[in-house]
Amino acid sequence: MSYNIGLRLRNLRKTARLSQEQTALAANITPAYLGQIERNEKNPTILTIEKLCTVFNISLSEFFSNHKPASNDDVFLNRITVMLSNRTDVEKEKIYRLIKTALSLSDTD
Repeated sequence: MSYNIGLRLRNLRKTARLSQEQTALAANITPAYLGQIERNEKNPTILTIEKLCTVFNISLSEFFSNHKPASNDDVFLNRITVMLSNRTDVEKEKIYRLIKTALSLSDTD
């Protein structure tokens, strides 16, 4: 039985509502290479798959298993992960504090 890596990646990306460019940037690969992987024109290394799994916030075993579709929480977490992927630790800390403040204000309403 063969496993369609390209289709799996495309489905994960679309579920996360990410473009090829956003996904590739977060995984530190080129959009062209990601497109080739999704079309099964190129076979990615396990390291590349691991980088992509990080973008989608899943483990390698989850990538290769038949598991349930991502929940809405997973989709939002993936989108946030991609947005933060190229930020410095200082920027991430500031964003974290902004979110924490916004949530505390929301809790008092």
